[in-house]
Amino acid sequence: MSPDDPELANPFRMSGAKMLKWRLYTAALNEGDCLREIGRKELDLETRGLIFAQAEAAYQRAVKPALEMFDVRWISRIRLRLGDIKVLLGQTDEALDFYKKALDDAIKIDHKLYIGWAYIGLGDIALESGDNRARARKYYLEARELYLAVKAVSNIRDQIEPRLARLDDDEGRNDVG
Repeated sequence: MSPDDPELANPFRMSGAKMLKWRLYTAALNEGDCLREIGRKELDLETRGLIFAQAEAAYQRAVKPALEMFDVRWISRIRLRLGDIKVLLGQTDEALDFYKKALDDAIKIDHKLYIGWAYIGLGDIALESGDNRARARKYYLEARELYLAVKAVSNIRDQIEPRLARLDDDEGRNDVG
C-alpha cells in the first residue's frame, strides 16, 4: 500500500490483509488511549507508571501496521501519543524526540491539527524546563494559529488558552515578587 492509496482515505473499503492491518492498528491505538486516560487519574506513582508502560507498549504495537500501510498520518499520531506518555513519565528527552519526529511527519502531510499538537507538546517541555518560557509561548501561539486556520475552537479553548494563561499568571507573579 502506498501513501497515496485511496483506501487509506476510507479504511472500510479495504479488504483482506489491509483490513486486518487497519484493525490491528486501531485496536492497539485505542488500547493505548484508554490506558493513557486511566493513567492520568489520581493514582499513586507506581500504578501510574505501570499503566503508562502498558499504554506505551500498546502504541508501539500500533507502529508496525501503520508503517506497513505507509500512513504518515497514523505514524505521526502514534508519535504524538508516545510523546505524551513520555512527558507523563517524566522522560522529557524521549518525549522531545517523539514530538520532533511527529512534527516532521505532520509538516510533510500538512496536517495542521497534528502540527499544533506537536507544538503544544514542545511548548509544554520548554515550559517545564523552566528557562524556555519565551519558546513555550512561541510554540503555543503557533499552535493557536494553526487551530484557528482549521477552526478547531475547542482545541484553542481547552488546550492553548489555559497554557497561555498559566504563562501570563507566572510572569505576573514574577513581576510582583
